[in-house]
Amino acid sequence: MKRVLVVEDHPDIRSLLSQLLQEAGYEVVDAWTFAEAKTKLERESFDLLISDVVIPGGGQGTDLIEVARSRGVKYLLVTGHPAQMEALAAQKHPYIAKPFRGAEFVARVNSIWDGD
Repeated sequence: MKRVLVVEDHPDIRSLLSQLLQEAGYEVVDAWTFAEAKTKLERESFDLLISDVVIPGGGQGTDLIEVARSRGVKYLLVTGHPAQMEALAAQKHPYIAKPFRGAEFVARVNSIWDGD
C-alpha cells in the first residue's frame, strides 16, 4: 500500500483529500503546517507528498519538494491561484488546480505511478 503525506491547512479540505485517498487504497498521514510536514517527511517513510502551495509555519509547499526529492518521494502540488499555476507549469512541477472533483483528484494521484 502506497503511503501518502497530505499537507493542507484547511481542516475540511485536508479531511476530504484524506478520505478520497483512503477510499482509493492509500495509507494517509496528514499535516497542516510546513514545520509539521517537514518533520514527518524527514522522519517517516512516504511514497508521495501532496501539498497545498500556501501553508502556514515557515515555508511553502514548494519548499517541501527538496526534502521529498532527497528521500525519493514523489510529489503533487495543489493550488487555486492562477499565478502559482503558471509558475508551477513553467517549472514543470506536477500539480492539480483547485477546484477539482474527487474523481479527478484520485485519477491525478493514480497517474503519478504510471511508468513505475
